[in-house]
Amino acid sequence: MLSSTGTLYIVSTPIGNLDDLAPRAKQTLESSAYILCESTEQTRRLTSTARLKKFIGKGSLGTTVMAQAIEDLKAGRDISLVCNAGTPLISDPGLALVEIAVTSEITVKHVPGFNAALSAAVTSGLSTKRLILAGFLPKKSGAQKNSLAKLKDAGLALDEPVGIVVYVSKYQILKTLENVAEIFGPEVKISLAREMTKMFEEHKNGTPEEVISWLNEDKVRLKGEFTLVLTPPADNG
Repeated sequence: MLSSTGTLYIVSTPIGNLDDLAPRAKQTLESSAYILCESTEQTRRLTSTARLKKFIGKGSLGTTVMAQAIEDLKAGRDISLVCNAGTPLISDPGLALVEIAVTSEITVKHVPGFNAALSAAVTSGLSTKRLILAGFLPKKSGAQKNSLAKLKDAGLALDEPVGIVVYVSKYQILKTLENVAEIFGPEVKISLAREMTKMFEEHKNGTPEEVISWLNEDKVRLKGEFTLVLTPPADNG
């Protein structure tokens, strides 16, 4: 590694409760020349809650911003990369920047912390020995079913219980649960986490039909961020 370069810090930030920002993450953000943000507005709220001494944010990881960041890192400046919530690069922008930094022999370090997939998995009561993180599925129903079928095959190929973790937007949640029931079977075990770490955090385990009924009991439940965990039933064929 080139000792004269700065360090690109990939900083995990809270997934809901902004008071959860870890001391090391706070120190790293404060000491960085600036913070590359998915959204400067969201990150400004975080740094305000954490009472950072300074906040210099740059939003949008376009070509120009990335090129400037690489030049600044080569010049010895430390830079932090964050996403709106959780760990950057997990279904969030930033991979291109990290690829260039690694290729350029710039030091890249992770300040670990929050990840919605792991939080949902460990609170689900479903298998966590093996996990498949699928991120966001395609929005179109046909493509989504195709992805779910491939995930089912991948899970069954491991020959032991596996937890498959999927991020779902409020606009897709009901259709996704219907597709899960079609591909994995109506009795598949699922766990839905909603608004994790926030004041109105909720979890619901059951079949897709049971979870859909639960969501429809209170339309407020159809708002927010969702993380779905499911375990494919054993293939008895």
